[in-house]
Amino acid sequence: MNVHIIYATMTKHTKKLADYLADSLKITAQDVEDKPNLVNTDVLFVGSGIYGGKISPNLENYIKSIKVGDVKKAVIFLNSCGGKDESKELRGLLEEKKIKVYDKTFICKGKWLLFNRKHPNEEDCMDLVDFSKKALSEI
Repeated sequence: MNVHIIYATMTKHTKKLADYLADSLKITAQDVEDKPNLVNTDVLFVGSGIYGGKISPNLENYIKSIKVGDVKKAVIFLNSCGGKDESKELRGLLEEKKIKVYDKTFICKGKWLLFNRKHPNEEDCMDLVDFSKKALSEI
């Protein structure tokens, strides 16, 4: 199975989550700014922080550049100060590319100013790995 992890981050929190997941899957997480090649991807893990209720503009632009047929399935992981599910926009962008999106989204709290100062933490990272293993078995 050809699995990739991409992420966009402004605060390095999503990178922390993506790298932890990548280590567990023995692959490399890739920042969308590096324009990773996703041709023939079976499962794509897509990570973003949430900024003012929206995904990273860099991630949005990158997803729009993916060719239909390059990626079969996707799993979304997010972090935000509020810890709310803000995946609707990202899910829609992926589905426009004919990518089947896992019906559950991983969400953890992320630090913002003085809020959630210790997140994402080790437990959040381990929860993402557990979530991802389940997603891979179900998707």
